[in-house]
Amino acid sequence: RLTLALASFKNKFKKGPRAVGSPGPPGGVLLWGAPGSGRSGMARCIARTLRDDNKTLASVVYVSCGSMYGSSGGDPRAAIAAVKAAFASAVKRAPSVVILDDLDAVAGATHGDGPGGGQSVPAGETVSEVIADTMDATVGLGVVTLATCSSPESVHVAVRAAGRLDHECELRSPDAV
Repeated sequence: RLTLALASFKNKFKKGPRAVGSPGPPGGVLLWGAPGSGRSGMARCIARTLRDDNKTLASVVYVSCGSMYGSSGGDPRAAIAAVKAAFASAVKRAPSVVILDDLDAVAGATHGDGPGGGQSVPAGETVSEVIADTMDATVGLGVVTLATCSSPESVHVAVRAAGRLDHECELRSPDAV
């Protein structure tokens, strides 16, 4: 599934900005797996493949969601501002890919590790809604989202809805040698 999703992803960029901005597949891709499975590294590798014969097929905007709350003291407004800035930059540089690394850190179904101690946090819902709305607003503008997380269930359903992160691909941890 990952190979098919990525081939579709890259082929759409090869067709040019109009193809990237057109509605339809590929939607965003959600790479998920346990810690150590290489999901962040895989996202970076995918970004590197968007170069074809030294020609850039797409710009890449990288967002480390895991560091958003930590660097802002848990203030969701900082996460919202970072997400909006990333997508605004991606639209200006289209065609482009926005990588949301560790998405579940800011758009989780519940925030057991963040503010609120395991209960649903309204601030987390707000960040999730902003991410979903921002993804919707960039449809047709040449922006595709690639996100990573520990499991699909750890990401708020609004962000995983149809048309946002359409492809979900599990990365398993490498076998011990």
